[in-house]
Amino acid sequence: MELNPRQQEAVNHRGGPLLIVAGAGSGKTRALTERIVRLVEDGVPAPSILAVTFTNKAAREMRKRVEARLGSAAAGIWLMTFHRASVEILRRDIEALGLPSRFSIYDSQDQLTVVRKVLHDLRLDEKRFPATMVLSRISRTKNQGLSAEDLRAGGGFFEDRLAEAMTRYQAALLAQAALDFDDLILYVIRLLEEVPAVRQKWQARFRHILVDEYQDTNPPQFRWLSLLAQGGAEVAVVGDPDQSIYGWRGADVRNILEFEHDFPGAKVVVMDQNYRSTKTILDVANQVSASSESPHRKVLWTEGQTGGPIQRAVFADDRLEADAVARKVAELRAGGTPGEEIAVLFRINAQSRSLEEAFLRHGIPYKLVGGVRFYEREEVKNVLAYLRLVANSGDEMALRRVVNVPRRGIGEATVDHLFDQPKLENGRPDASKLSGPARARTQAFFDLLDAMAGEIAGLALPDQVRKVAEMSGLLASLQAAEETARVENVEALVDRAAEAALDGDDLFGFLDRVALLSELDQAEEAPDRVTLSTLHAAKGLEFQVVFLVGLEDGLLPHSRALADQAEMDEERRLFYVGVTRAAQQLFLARATRRMLWGQLSLALPSRFWEEVPDDLCGPWLGADQPIEVPAPAYRRVMTPGGPKPFAAGVRPGERVVHSVFGAGTVVAVKGDGEDAEIKVAFAERGVKTLIAGFAGLSREEGL
Repeated sequence: MELNPRQQEAVNHRGGPLLIVAGAGSGKTRALTERIVRLVEDGVPAPSILAVTFTNKAAREMRKRVEARLGSAAAGIWLMTFHRASVEILRRDIEALGLPSRFSIYDSQDQLTVVRKVLHDLRLDEKRFPATMVLSRISRTKNQGLSAEDLRAGGGFFEDRLAEAMTRYQAALLAQAALDFDDLILYVIRLLEEVPAVRQKWQARFRHILVDEYQDTNPPQFRWLSLLAQGGAEVAVVGDPDQSIYGWRGADVRNILEFEHDFPGAKVVVMDQNYRSTKTILDVANQVSASSESPHRKVLWTEGQTGGPIQRAVFADDRLEADAVARKVAELRAGGTPGEEIAVLFRINAQSRSLEEAFLRHGIPYKLVGGVRFYEREEVKNVLAYLRLVANSGDEMALRRVVNVPRRGIGEATVDHLFDQPKLENGRPDASKLSGPARARTQAFFDLLDAMAGEIAGLALPDQVRKVAEMSGLLASLQAAEETARVENVEALVDRAAEAALDGDDLFGFLDRVALLSELDQAEEAPDRVTLSTLHAAKGLEFQVVFLVGLEDGLLPHSRALADQAEMDEERRLFYVGVTRAAQQLFLARATRRMLWGQLSLALPSRFWEEVPDDLCGPWLGADQPIEVPAPAYRRVMTPGGPKPFAAGVRPGERVVHSVFGAGTVVAVKGDGEDAEIKVAFAERGVKTLIAGFAGLSREEGL
C-alpha cells in the first residue's frame, strides 16, 4: 500500500507505546490495517494481536482489508469490538469468579423488566423513579467506573434509593446468571484484577494491542486496556481529540489527551494530510478546531483541489429551510450527483420532520440514519394513536397500541376479551362485560378518552395535540424518564400540527395528512437515496455533498451546553465532525424563526456559524429564489378563550404568563407591533426571545 511519511512512521514504529493522532480523512484505517499486516509479515504470531474497535461495522471493514492482504495468515487475529473481545475472554474464564460460562447477555428490554421488578420490590413509585431513568443512571454509573456505593455517597433520599435499586438489580442479574452490556467490560476488569493466573494468561497471550477511535473510550475501557497491557504488550491507539463527541455516553476525552502520561515513553505521530475534502472545507474545519485543547495541535491540509466556496443561506423559517434543501438536492441529483453521495445533517432527531416532509413533497428518496422516520417513532405513533381514538373511539389498532401506555395494568388477554364483546353505539367495545379489576381499569381508560374529547373541543389544533400528550400521561412519563430526544419529538409533532392548522386542517384533516405521508414513505425503498442523519450518527461517514442545517444557538450548540464549557467544547467538536464529512461541497443553513412547541420563536445564529470566515463563503445559489410551500406564511394561532396577544407598549419589568413556559418577567423589547422581539426571563425555563405576534403572552393577573 502507498503510504505518506506520517503513515509510514505509524506503521513501522516498534518498541514502545504509540499514539496516532489521526485527523478527519487522513487515512487512519489504512494506517491501522497496514500496521497489523506488517506485524504479521515481520513474524508476530497472528493470535498475539488484539485490535479493538467500537462498532461491528468498523471491525468488519478492517478485517476485510487485513484478510485481503494476508489471506490465511490473518487467522487467529482478534479483530473485534471491545464487547466482543470481552465475551470471548469471559466465556473462557468467568468461572474463576464463580459464574457459569454459559451466562446470558440481557438486552435493554430484559434489563427494563429486571428494573421494574426491583422498583416494585422496593415499593418505589415509578412516576418518581421511572424504570428507563433508573436503568440509564445505572448504566451511566457503570460507564464512569463507579459503583452503587459511589452513588449512595452522593447523599440524599433519591441517590440512596438509586443505589439500592442498582444493588438489587445486580443481585437479580447474578441470580439469573446474566450480564448486561456494561457488565461485559466490568467483569473482565474484575477477572484480571482478582485472579492473577487469568491475568497472566491473557497478558502473555496479547503482545500487540491496537485500539481504534481511542478518543471515545470511557474509564472502564481504559482500565480494561491497561490491565491487558501491563504484561509488556505494545499498545498503539488511533484517535482524534477533535472528534470526541460521546461524553454523554461516558466517553472521556482525557484518555487520549493524557496518553503520554498513562503510557510513558510513547511516540506520537500526527497524521494531518487529508484525502477527503477540498482546501476550502479544511480551512473551515481548522478554524472550528482552532481552540482545541489537544497538546498535539494539527492543521489539516491537502494536495487536492481548493474547491468552491462554502455556500450558506439564512431562511425566514425552518419550513423554507427544509424546502430549499430539498430543491437544491433535486438540482444536484439532476446534475449527476448520486443520491448516496449527499447528506443532510442536523443536531437532534426532531429536526428530521420538516426535512422528511419536504423530501416527500419533492419526490426525493431518502434514508434516515440514527433513528426511525419521524412518523414511525414510538412516541409520535403513541400520541397519534390517542388522537385517533379521540377522533374515532372504535379504532381497534389505536386502542391496542396505547391501552397500556403509560402502564395501567391492562394486559393483552383483557384486550382480546374486550374485543370479543359487542360494540356500543360509538363503536367502542363494552367494558362492562369484563369482570373484576380488568373492568374497572378498562373503564377508567375509556373515561380518560372521553375526558380528552371534552377538553380539546374548541381548542386550536396544536393545543389539541399538546393537551392529549399531557392528559394521556405520555409527555410526563417521557420527561420523568429523562427521555430528552423523545420529548423533543413530541414537541415537533405539536409544531407540525401548528403548521397544518395554517393550511386549514382540523384534527381529522391532520390525521389524514399524516396517514398519506406514511404511504409516501415507501419512497425510501427506491435506489439512489439521500442520507438524513443526526451529527452523532454521521461520524465515520463521508459524502461528496453535505448540508448542515439548523445552525442556531439552542440547536447547535444545544441549549443544554450553553452554561457548561465542557459540553460547549463537545458541541464544537460535533460541528467539526459535521464539516469534515464533506468532500466537495458544503452547505450551511439556519432559520431566523423556528417553530417550537407550537410557537414561532426567534432563532439566533449559532456562534459556530459566526466563526466561519466570510471570505470562505459564498451565496447559496438559488436559495434567494421564491420558494413555494403549502401554507405560504405563518399566521398567529390563538387558542379560543386563551391568552391574547400583547397590546402595544409592553415594557421591560412587566410580569407575563406563557402557556408553555409559565410566568416570567420582560427584560427587553426590540421593535414595535406584531414583529417586536420580546425577551422574557421565565422562572423555570430561562430566557426566551419571542415574536410579539406569535408569543401568546398575557399579563399576569392583577397587573
